[in-house]
Amino acid sequence: MIQEFRVEKDNSININLRENLLLEASAGTGKTYTLERVVLNLIKNIDYNLTIKDILVVTFTNKATREMKERIRKILISEYKVQEDPQVKYRIEQAISEFDEASIYTIHGFCQNTLQTFPFESLSLFNQEINRDSVILENSVWDYLRSLETTDNSKLLEEFYSFRGNKEFSLVVKELMSLYDRGEFNGELNLFPGTEDSLEIYNMKADFESGNGRLIQLIQTFKMYNPTLMLEASKAMSVSTRITSFEKVVKGFEGVDISEGFYPFIEKLYTKGFCDNLFKLSSSFLEGKSKKGLTINDIDETSREIILNTDELFAHLEPLFDGKNFDKNPIDRFLSGEFIKKALKEVDIFYKKRQESMGVLSYNDLIDNLHKRVMDKGDESLLIALRKKYKVALIDEFQDTDKKQWDIFNRVFGGSKEHNFLLIGDPKQSIYGFRGADLEIYYKAKESVLEKNRYFLGTNYRSEDGIVTGVNKIFSSVFAIKGMGNTAQTTFIDANSSGKDSRFIDESNKNIEFLLYDEELEDGKTLTASMCKRGYFNLIVNKIVYLLNNNKELLPGEISILVENHKDSIFLRDKLLKKSVPVVISKQKNVYKSNEALDLLNLLKALNRPGGNGEIKTLLLSNIFAYSLKEIHEMEENGGLEILSTVLLEWSQRVVHSGLISVWKDVEASSKKGHLQTRLLSTINGERSYTNYKHLIEDLNIIQKSERLNSLGLYQRLHSLIESSTDDEENSVRLDRDSQAVQIMTIHASKGLEFPVVFFAGGFDSGVKRSSGYGVKYAEKGGVWTLDFLSRYKSSLLAERDEWEEKKRLYYVALTRAGSKLYLPIFKRSDLLGISSLYSAQDWDETKLLLEDRAGDKLEMCEQPIHRQLKFSNSKISKELKLALTQKIFDDISREFYVDKEFYQSEDPGSYKIKQSELNLSFNGVSTGFRDRVTWLSSYSALTRNSHGSTSKEDADRNDDEEVITPEYKKSDELNSFNLPGGATFGDFIHELFEEIDFSKYKLPLDEFLLDEDVENLTVLGAKKHFDLDWLRGNGLVVKKIIWNTLNSRLPMNGVGVPLGEFGPERRIHEREFYFRVDKKSRFSTHGLELSVDKGYVKGFIDLILNNNGVLYIADWKSTTIKGEESFSTYSSLNVEKSMNEHNYHLQGLIYTVALYIHLKKTKENFDYSKDIGGYYYLFVRGMSPESDTGICFYKPLESEVLSFINDIRGEL
Repeated sequence: MIQEFRVEKDNSININLRENLLLEASAGTGKTYTLERVVLNLIKNIDYNLTIKDILVVTFTNKATREMKERIRKILISEYKVQEDPQVKYRIEQAISEFDEASIYTIHGFCQNTLQTFPFESLSLFNQEINRDSVILENSVWDYLRSLETTDNSKLLEEFYSFRGNKEFSLVVKELMSLYDRGEFNGELNLFPGTEDSLEIYNMKADFESGNGRLIQLIQTFKMYNPTLMLEASKAMSVSTRITSFEKVVKGFEGVDISEGFYPFIEKLYTKGFCDNLFKLSSSFLEGKSKKGLTINDIDETSREIILNTDELFAHLEPLFDGKNFDKNPIDRFLSGEFIKKALKEVDIFYKKRQESMGVLSYNDLIDNLHKRVMDKGDESLLIALRKKYKVALIDEFQDTDKKQWDIFNRVFGGSKEHNFLLIGDPKQSIYGFRGADLEIYYKAKESVLEKNRYFLGTNYRSEDGIVTGVNKIFSSVFAIKGMGNTAQTTFIDANSSGKDSRFIDESNKNIEFLLYDEELEDGKTLTASMCKRGYFNLIVNKIVYLLNNNKELLPGEISILVENHKDSIFLRDKLLKKSVPVVISKQKNVYKSNEALDLLNLLKALNRPGGNGEIKTLLLSNIFAYSLKEIHEMEENGGLEILSTVLLEWSQRVVHSGLISVWKDVEASSKKGHLQTRLLSTINGERSYTNYKHLIEDLNIIQKSERLNSLGLYQRLHSLIESSTDDEENSVRLDRDSQAVQIMTIHASKGLEFPVVFFAGGFDSGVKRSSGYGVKYAEKGGVWTLDFLSRYKSSLLAERDEWEEKKRLYYVALTRAGSKLYLPIFKRSDLLGISSLYSAQDWDETKLLLEDRAGDKLEMCEQPIHRQLKFSNSKISKELKLALTQKIFDDISREFYVDKEFYQSEDPGSYKIKQSELNLSFNGVSTGFRDRVTWLSSYSALTRNSHGSTSKEDADRNDDEEVITPEYKKSDELNSFNLPGGATFGDFIHELFEEIDFSKYKLPLDEFLLDEDVENLTVLGAKKHFDLDWLRGNGLVVKKIIWNTLNSRLPMNGVGVPLGEFGPERRIHEREFYFRVDKKSRFSTHGLELSVDKGYVKGFIDLILNNNGVLYIADWKSTTIKGEESFSTYSSLNVEKSMNEHNYHLQGLIYTVALYIHLKKTKENFDYSKDIGGYYYLFVRGMSPESDTGICFYKPLESEVLSFINDIRGEL
């Protein structure tokens, strides 16, 4: 029986810590707090007789390692101050004095330290480097690909070309590198097709193309069958099938030309309508569907022969055919898989040779080499050395350990009476399967620990009572359902509440609140996953604004939104920014990929070549010193570079003796215009830049101390980190002000964090786990993983089940981040989603009974995850019961939890009104500007409202006041794009449609575009939001025509007309927000306007930025109506230009151009306005046509206009 682990108030632990222990620590139960005190007790206890150097602590990340060291040091110092026992006090004093020798590592850090400390015992080279640079692997991949140029192996080349497809060669290299890096192809992963299966397929191909074999005979036989004969066979089995199904089969065989080869035959067979209808003649299908329960032995000989021939045909196609994936040609997947298997073996050979010649190891090599030496029973010298050095190991986050890591720790600490381990983890938080974590290992290790030594932490100190109770209720049910896959079953232990004081966030006074989003669609349709997500996300935004405006105590930084992918982060961030809510996407950028990392690399390069003028000039141009070319030239003329060279030499020597951090203090003080911090904090984004420098210097200081590096070693180390650094949590950029904004982050990134208010924004996906896009990966019985390149149906089912087991744990992590308030989505009329599977577990037995009773024998499958594995044989029943299921889920949740059923129907809460408490926060430099920009900003609308000489309304299609257009000409009786009612609401509607529409649909003919399901769904959703369905019935067709016309209209670019639809998502950016500062109060004239702008910032949103071969164009949507006849000619270039001047749109375009100019000037090397910015388009969408250039205004301001504007507001760029 597992028992509770207790730490007494005096920090003592009344448990024998010198036995192997397992400690299960649920979210919020004080795991790190407990771990610190375990170390303290190991040192304090005289009977244990341990020093700090006898204890090994292994954590998951570098960040956790740093924090653990600091916290253990602090608790030792704190205990030393109050300890009265002289013997114990001496032991603690000794631990503090030796603390720099404490072994607190990540797993890779431990392996590296061991191999370097014991080179003879580990058979490692002296000073062997760890390769953190991807260049070696990249070169190894190129080595292999170059070898293909001289091969005469036609089969291998065929496999390669299938793998490559239409990809650029550079992408082929990246994909092979990614596949190799995953480490899945090192023999521990089963692959399908295996060697024998692959040989069988190639033999099948050889027989086919030789014109021999039973498969050829069967194809010739089927060519003689007619649809009527096939229909009779179906009828004989008492199965109703339309004759058109068999007509497609006959047509399919008629199109088979055996002389074309085996692969073309398979490709035709898997054409939609061929293979799936042929399968309707198989015995498994007919016997399963027979109304009379007949078998093939009960029917006439002719019909039986047809059925048996069908069975034989499919049997000959195994293992390519699996009876389900009829329209997915397996040949490309098979050939790609064959190439991957062969390529990665060869790449590994090239890679190992390069590593050996350079004397370097990879991270995977560290574990592999240590594992090999520790497990070597013939030579236990390393095992003996490790046991001599360490007595106890504390393994944190043990649920994320793999087999080799466990083998190492178990061998060293588990098999000796003088040694022991303490495993600390939480199986419910095992969410890193994609990194190799294996929960099976956790449970195997648990079984190795005596039952009396298994403990848990039982009290949640993070969350209020309602959240603790609610999470217990949700996940005790979720984890109680036995998984149908082959991965380990996650155990669950209820957490106790600590009685944390309640902090009521809103008027519901409930800790957990479900937010209903609902809308009634035509014909009883259910909300699709994308509709649910978009609707709920808009609900989140409005709820946050409502909470912030109605709760005086709540600040933006106390709110977090947890998403499952970066795309959702971007959507939510942009929506919140439009509501003036300060928001940040956490882990948005890796600090080693920042400009500041490159600046420090240039500094280290200059320290290593203090006499190199090129290096010195590059350093001076960096943001550390920020000298202009003119100033550098003057320094060179005056001998200033020689002086700086001397300083750099002195700094280089000091790096060795005093450390980089000492030199950095002088660097900061030597920056242009005073101290670096002062200069940066007076600029936009300067606070983030300065924080990045501090973060990097802090990391490099730790690296230098641990690896004893000089300036050259630091340069090489930083270069490697820049080249190979991934988006790990400890490398993400940090900014103090981020904590004052709403935090959007992925669930994985949120692990270990907590927030007063959490919005769960996941559970909308329904995808299958894949391995780098090649096949599906699933667990066999016994926990062995298999990658199926053919993505067979049964493999996909198992993959979905395995994925769901990890998704449940991921959702547990998400819901346990909340301290006071947790919001979750719920729907009444929707497709089945991930959250449907999560919520249905609350009453799973009753749910299954309901479906089984109402569907009867038409229920083909009913397993978790129900959003993927609920299948019916009848589509009508499927629709009815899935709707009934979502209603039941809603009712079940409503009984147990508070559901806000009205907020989604409430009025828009408007924008966020900043609190006085935020205004009074202490900011430095740019933070003052940040505070000001929240409270006031100049924008295009503000500029035009402050202008003299113009009284026209601003931007009619996005104005706060709806503009009523009254044409002077007679309107036609037929509604069209020219007389469609306009105004601000319609403008927002059009803008959002263009943000969300798939531009590639411009290729559809107009009649197909108007009937396209995706276009229809998008239009319905937008109309429901801004108008109503009655409005859509009258206007929807016209709106779709406007969209199609606009996407098919050609934009003039360098004398060529380019359809707008050509610009895919990688070539365009929507709703790009910008800020630029105004250094002085200014009055100036432009485009006939006399303008006044105060000192501060200019803010705006650019509707669209297009990238045409590296040249950037600005585009702005206009739904404004131009007065005139209802025809495209009214939107001629002359009339469009007149409207541009009336509404001051050229001023708007100039501001947009200035914003883009400032941005590119700072970020693009060798920026050239004439080449890099193409100009701006104003797209009057009502009047755009594929047949003419109407509705389009294009203009590119002179560079002198741009610079003049900048000079008027800033004095300099």
